[in-house]
Amino acid sequence: MQKPRASAHLLTSDRVVFDGAFLAYLSDRGLAPQSIHRIRWAVRHAARWLARRKQSLLKLRRGALPAVLAESTPAAWSWWAQKDYKSGLACWFRFRSPDAVRTEPTYVWQHWIDDFLQFLGTHSGLAPSTRRAYADLLRRYILWQFGDAAADWSRVGPTDVWDYAYAFRRGRKSGTLNHELCRLRRFFTFLHMRGVSSPELIQAVPRFSNFGHSTHTEVLTDRQRRALLASFNRRTALGVRNFCLALCMVDLGLRPSEVIGLAL
Repeated sequence: MQKPRASAHLLTSDRVVFDGAFLAYLSDRGLAPQSIHRIRWAVRHAARWLARRKQSLLKLRRGALPAVLAESTPAAWSWWAQKDYKSGLACWFRFRSPDAVRTEPTYVWQHWIDDFLQFLGTHSGLAPSTRRAYADLLRRYILWQFGDAAADWSRVGPTDVWDYAYAFRRGRKSGTLNHELCRLRRFFTFLHMRGVSSPELIQAVPRFSNFGHSTHTEVLTDRQRRALLASFNRRTALGVRNFCLALCMVDLGLRPSEVIGLAL
């Protein structure tokens, strides 16, 4: 009876924090309710798993995170569940140590990623979160391709790209896979612009069959656009604000996350 009682006490202590101050922290950051729900689910799972081993989530060190993820993630979880679990615990560590700087191993080829991210921010206007997703993908690919050695793009051929795509496809749906590989294709386009690779790499990035899912994007007709914008009551401040938000998304193509960050 001692072990369950100790586990329950540890779990209760953790819940006081992540159901209180942690949820307030997430709300203050402006996260959507669905995102908060997924993060809370991830943290609660980790807290329960640690409590059964007489450990507290509050005392978990960042260095122990890889081992905890590997041991506490059920094999039956989908790739998306594993991703939500990892990102949820990353949010927890940012809450526990907001001043901590995320450090990554330094590789001699890192400057290729840095230059590409700067290009995306300056010339494409991509949001920081999108650029981080590019960086994670490219770090995995270049590490797979070159390891710790310098990146020699003249040695990379179409067969290398095919081999990586085949290894990368495991655990991912076709739609998600094509979306991620599209980012890799964009990186190869950047390398070709810099004159360090051939256009064959761009053409070599494959597309995986996604049967049953249309790739055609539905857009508003001109009549639907006018009806949408006319639905806002611009006699009130709230209506004017909502009209401006809709206009930014419909005419400028801004995403909701980008519109939220706008200020007068």
